[in-house]
Amino acid sequence: MKIPSCTGTGTLAGVDDSPEIYENMAKALAILTAWNESGDGDLNLVERTTMGYLETQPDPEAKLAEAVNLVSGLVSLGGRMLLQLAHSTDLGEDELLRIMGQRIAYRG
Repeated sequence: MKIPSCTGTGTLAGVDDSPEIYENMAKALAILTAWNESGDGDLNLVERTTMGYLETQPDPEAKLAEAVNLVSGLVSLGGRMLLQLAHSTDLGEDELLRIMGQRIAYRG
């Protein structure tokens, strides 16, 4: 996979820069920040942060749509972080994913 180049605005060429994506990534960043602050594998803050977004929705369909938005935001943010890591380490995205997959597989 080829790494998209950075534009003058600090975004990556070839990735969706719509306002909705940034809103979803901002929520994802809040969830990742909660994970980072939790430490020691305690996911209570992550769960509270995630549920805070879901509980603002009035009905089950809206909650499901918000959950999809959160997953989309996490995937978009993770993908952008992967591209930045690949760019800074001169490793390909596929190689980084393989390394992470191996580390995850060996933990089980």
